[in-house]
Amino acid sequence: DGLDGTYTQPSETRVIRALTVTTIVFLVLAATSCCTTIQTGKRAFIAGVFTFLSTIFAISAFSTFVASPWYKDLHAGTGSLPTMNTEGSLTAVTDVKLYYGPSLLSLIVVSVCSLVATFNFCTAAKVGGEVPEDIILDDSPLEFNDSEADMKSAKVVQV
Repeated sequence: DGLDGTYTQPSETRVIRALTVTTIVFLVLAATSCCTTIQTGKRAFIAGVFTFLSTIFAISAFSTFVASPWYKDLHAGTGSLPTMNTEGSLTAVTDVKLYYGPSLLSLIVVSVCSLVATFNFCTAAKVGGEVPEDIILDDSPLEFNDSEADMKSAKVVQV
């Protein structure tokens, strides 16, 4: 509140922390769903849903950060920032203009990358597990021709 006053953590910081952790959880779930599900189309769809949810939570954390009056005051240079001094008590740093740092920029990058990944996973889910026909092999055994002419034209390769 001011010098020698009481300080409370703004509720927005707790919300931002919860949204950021939820973003990370959904990104981890997206990564693990790609590795654990058997069907390609299904796992891509599940990963797409998780990355879309992580995009929503990252954008929500970003918008909460930007809309918070406490952060607006810090950015404008009119707020006070409680800090721990060398004696172990809290003091206020006032009239310091703070800029948005790496945490805010990382939220922007995560939201953009998650959105791109969502589109990629949705495309992969649409294609599914389809394999082009020229790659599909039938169950017939492979035939080898051991004729003398083929053996003479073969080159020996040493590894």
